Amino acid sequence: MEDSYRELGLNTAIVPPRIRVDMERYNANMLVMPAYLTGMDALGTKLVTIHSENSKFNLPTVIGTIILNNPKTGVPMAILDGTYITAMRTGAAGAVAAKYLSREDSSSVTIIGTGVQGRSQLMALREVRPIERVFAFDADKKRCQEHANEMKKRVRVEITSVDNVENAVRRSDIVVTATSSSDPVLKGDWIPEGCHITGIG
Repeated sequence: MEDSYRELGLNTAIVPPRIRVDMERYNANMLVMPAYLTGMDALGTKLVTIHSENSKFNLPTVIGTIILNNPKTGVPMAILDGTYITAMRTGAAGAVAAKYLSREDSSSVTIIGTGVQGRSQLMALREVRPIERVFAFDADKKRCQEHANEMKKRVRVEITSVDNVENAVRRSDIVVTATSSSDPVLKGDWIPEGCHITGIG
């Protein structure tokens, strides 16, 4: 991800604006995102569907497929399940941002939204910062507690499921919003000086 962002900054990445198809009938949309990284000589397209009501069907909100092509011939080289890759890539993007924009000694995190992105953001953050304490919040309290139990084992840090987002944010060096909520989940006066925010969704 870091190399990809570097190419974008150096203008060696060709990334046309994504194409969006809205499906109001299903409260959903489809995104098509092609890119060519000239430095890495990598060509691919990601196709993503976002169905905000998929939790009712026990399906991910975001489902992706990635097609990689040989840049010299155009021949498809791989068709990949982009759902997992999207989760990991977005987590890595958050970690790259935190690596350069958060304080190096950042050790406490509030995760708002404990779905797929809440997990991948935390796993990636642990790669770039000495995270010791995590506060997890979700509107679905059962899912939040499950997240805390699972992630304690995965990342081996103290994780507390919280009901009061404001108190958690005030005690955090990094805040991650990983939610599809259309309502604000954060207020500016909660944020301590020097706190880094990664906003997803």
